[in-house]
Amino acid sequence: MIILSQKKDMIGGRYPDETKVEISGAGISATRVCYITSSDTSDFKLNQQPKNRWGREMMKMKKLWVTLSVVLSFMLVFAACDPVGGLNLNNVMKSPLEQISYEGRTSISIEIIPGEDLWLPDNEILGMLSFIPNIEINIDEYKQQDLMTASMAGDISFAGLSIPFAVSVTPREIVIAVEGIERPFVIDTAASLTELDIELDTAQYNEMSLGFTKSLYNYLIPNLPNPDTIEVMFDTTEINGVVQNLRKIHAEIYGHEVFKLIEKLLDNLLKNEQALRKFVEETYDISKPLLVQVFSGLKQSFEMEEWAEPEDTFIFDLLLAYVDNKTLVTEFMQTTLKQIYAFVRGQLDAMKNEAEYDMLNESSYVFADLYVSANSQIVRADYEIFLSPNAEAGGIAINMSTEKWNINQPVEVDLLSSENGIYISEFMDEEEILNAVDGQSMIGQLLTAFGLNEKRVYIWLDEADVIIENNTTLIHSFDAYYELGIDIDWTSYYVDDQIVYTDGNLRVEFPLDRNVMIVNGVEVAIPVGAKKIDYSIYVPLRALAETFGYEVTYDPVFRTVDLVKTYF
Repeated sequence: MIILSQKKDMIGGRYPDETKVEISGAGISATRVCYITSSDTSDFKLNQQPKNRWGREMMKMKKLWVTLSVVLSFMLVFAACDPVGGLNLNNVMKSPLEQISYEGRTSISIEIIPGEDLWLPDNEILGMLSFIPNIEINIDEYKQQDLMTASMAGDISFAGLSIPFAVSVTPREIVIAVEGIERPFVIDTAASLTELDIELDTAQYNEMSLGFTKSLYNYLIPNLPNPDTIEVMFDTTEINGVVQNLRKIHAEIYGHEVFKLIEKLLDNLLKNEQALRKFVEETYDISKPLLVQVFSGLKQSFEMEEWAEPEDTFIFDLLLAYVDNKTLVTEFMQTTLKQIYAFVRGQLDAMKNEAEYDMLNESSYVFADLYVSANSQIVRADYEIFLSPNAEAGGIAINMSTEKWNINQPVEVDLLSSENGIYISEFMDEEEILNAVDGQSMIGQLLTAFGLNEKRVYIWLDEADVIIENNTTLIHSFDAYYELGIDIDWTSYYVDDQIVYTDGNLRVEFPLDRNVMIVNGVEVAIPVGAKKIDYSIYVPLRALAETFGYEVTYDPVFRTVDLVKTYF
């Protein structure tokens, strides 16, 4: 059971100041209170103004990427190159490249550790996650058929509740199925090439991917420094139910050591120009066939256009000539990478003092145990990660465990169908996803508890493209299309004296300069109809929004028209 209660504010009782989420299942109950806005509750809506959205989203993305970069920095420095205890770590860290096929399982647990300053603005991510303080991701069936074909099935669990999911990966697409969402998600990984009429077969793609990854490993790993704490010992562990005697690499890195290790890495990369040249030459040899194929295909597509002139394809001839000059390309790549290394190396001291990297302190750490077989294959990896801005702030504890078996044996994956899938690269992702959610499912209840089962749109009446006529709000036809998440019939827009919107089986027509709209063929009278003003078409907001399922209200305090659409 998932319950959401809200403490109403003083402006019409509509914007939450304090939200309590209770999640209970299997005898477990968790309650959290999070302050979403400041004491001035008007900030909640002020922050929704279009002029502030981009900056806010960029800050959120920056915090997310910084957090991920911290984790990756920790993981990177474990790929040490110097031998320890007679074990060649260089060969060990390259072993995943030789694991073409295998079966395995992975478990990940994420726990929020409360602290006195958990709700400080700098800890926004921790504050958001505190609603669900314990999350477990279990992948019980992972199968890799080759480097580009795999499948997995598992579940995400919290507070005794579980949401099963499955994923399949091929060179053409990634398909994700989640219990409670009636349609699968589909990522068309070959979309960019398909749009260019380029066909890249699986074998060619696998060969290019493996070649580049090997080249990168061979270049990067020998330049990586060892962490201060690393040792090798013999130990027993269980792999797929079978107890094995293996060598274990144990390593520890604390947050305050990361910058020092990155400095050593960059210094090594800057000194080793011979290895850099070899890397860029190998990268050139690997990528040249694809680049030639892309530029040649684009040139051919342009030549087939009726309007094409010889000068229109000159740029592709120039690019093909450039790609064909290995010396020129590799010199440029090598110089560029050296400049990047030097720039980042020069920025490290300043980065140490930036608030975004405050997790790199003595309180944060990563412990790793890698279990290695007799032929230097990593068959199990256990990681314990703790990230905290400071000792008082609490933090995030992450534990990961992965094991593999049947390495380089025949493995058949479980492919998912992409039929009727939601292509998440398309514009209308949000509406498609919410329309596919079963509101009674576990994920539907969770989304409802957090208010994610609805879409809110605020139309500011002071904006230039908003017109008031006879107490009716008219907005630009493109704004309606964008804000409401509905489609425009572009043929009617440019040809007929009307504007037509569609969404699924619903079709709404607005004849220009008539106070009517036509809903699925039925004419309905409205106070003010659509009209053309200075070559732009404006449509009545309330009539359009309510027809497509939005609740429409007016806020006199902020002078906004508030639109709310509840999906389940």
